[in-house]
Amino acid sequence: MEPSSQRNYDPNIVIKAANDKFAAGDLEGGQTLFQMALLNWVDDARELTLDQEQMKEAIATLWVAYAHFLRQAKQFKSATEAYEQAIECPVAGTAGRIWVDYGRFLEERGKDRSAQDMYIRALHTGGGLVQDQQDRALLWNEFLELMRKRNSDLTLSDLQQAIAEQEQATPDAVASNKRLRSDSNDSMVGLQQPDANPSSQQALPQETMSIEESRTHVVTASDVDVEHKALEEITNNAQNDPAFMTAWLVRDGTAAPQPPRPLFSPNPPKLKDPTGKELVGEELALQIIQLLLKQSGPTILQVCRGLWMLQGIKEQQANLGLKKVDEVIATSAKELQSKLDERLSVAGAAQSAVEQMNEAELVAFQQKCNEQRQSFLNNIAWEHRQLLWCQQLLLSRLKVPAFEGTTVDSSEMELQSRVCSLLHAAFFLQQRVGQKAHRTMLGSQEERLKKIVAEGGVKTVSKRKKSRFSPKIAPTTQQQMAPPPPFGGNNIPPPPPPPPQMMYGQPPPQMGGYYPPPPPPAGGSYY
Repeated sequence: MEPSSQRNYDPNIVIKAANDKFAAGDLEGGQTLFQMALLNWVDDARELTLDQEQMKEAIATLWVAYAHFLRQAKQFKSATEAYEQAIECPVAGTAGRIWVDYGRFLEERGKDRSAQDMYIRALHTGGGLVQDQQDRALLWNEFLELMRKRNSDLTLSDLQQAIAEQEQATPDAVASNKRLRSDSNDSMVGLQQPDANPSSQQALPQETMSIEESRTHVVTASDVDVEHKALEEITNNAQNDPAFMTAWLVRDGTAAPQPPRPLFSPNPPKLKDPTGKELVGEELALQIIQLLLKQSGPTILQVCRGLWMLQGIKEQQANLGLKKVDEVIATSAKELQSKLDERLSVAGAAQSAVEQMNEAELVAFQQKCNEQRQSFLNNIAWEHRQLLWCQQLLLSRLKVPAFEGTTVDSSEMELQSRVCSLLHAAFFLQQRVGQKAHRTMLGSQEERLKKIVAEGGVKTVSKRKKSRFSPKIAPTTQQQMAPPPPFGGNNIPPPPPPPPQMMYGQPPPQMGGYYPPPPPPAGGSYY
């Protein structure tokens, strides 16, 4: 992906490249070109110092071209979704020509009711999405032509008055497109000539209402209490599960404990392919996408985002705690140095004996500092292990592929980390483009992966093994404090240097819900 500073915001280049792919039979490739260009351009327009009006026109052109590209491929459902994404675009969503083109498309498809709803969303006086007066005038004319199909005597003033009266009667009707679809159909009946079958006008609102009611699920207090207890059981499981201690102690052997490999990285991965098949293979990537396309998909991504933030908080706490330990050691070293200098200044004839005593005290101080610091690092390692244990249990409960309970096996944790990298990219992308646009992208990626898997694509990553943990894998050694070298004189050596930053340079904002500290080893927590 080219840097934003070198990006050429010419929509004609993207349009030509996408059309070339379509001519070569690569519809998905053309869609990907449009989607990636729109994603990057909108992001740049919001974050960089660019000509906003010029970017708005370029992005609007790209949206309209993308919709026409899908219409040319007879992907009419995808074209409708593209128009919906376009009018919700934070940069170009107010461009009148997008709305005009969308309205004409709906009329061509015979969806006059949907076109009527769309015009009301753009033009209603309570804050319509299109504010430019020239664009509004054009949209009013298009709206009037649509309504004259049923009532040829309708005038523009009559139409505007009817819309104003509708807004006064139902001021919240435009807040939701689903509610608008039924409200506006009833309110606009007076503008149309009566149908031969009057009951047909009421059939659509009643059907829509029944669909909405069937999708409603009431969450009761008992449901919340059950889920709360289940979550509490998971977070406390590491302390009570004997397998937690056994697995990690077997893995460590005689080495000091160290923090495990984290499931999430600070930043989302840069994927060469939006499906993520280079990370986890085609079959596993398809399973993940199909999981995210379920009704629970957005919730799973929110849980993953919470686990990522919690991991960042844990890293921040560890870094701050280690910094505090080093500051205490440095302060104690200065105080001891002052004490020893004062003792030596009054030694007189016993200077040699005092120097030996000072040197022994310095060695003891250095050893004590090393032990305290290593004990703190051990506590950090065990708390990160507990966090990983809870993450594995939560993701297993959500039936995320590659998560089948807890494990300390290196190869299995490597695969889990790759899966979480793909989920990280997914919830980051959903936050940028919105849930609806992201779901459309996932649907396109699912179709691509199905074709690849059906053709016998190469699986780059094997599924995890069934073993819970593998004690035969030699653990990687943790950076430990070297024993203090012998030294003489009265100069206290500097405190041991802190290890490299563990993970997060700039962790996300803090959130509540810390896990309780693990039982081993003895010593206080760094919370």
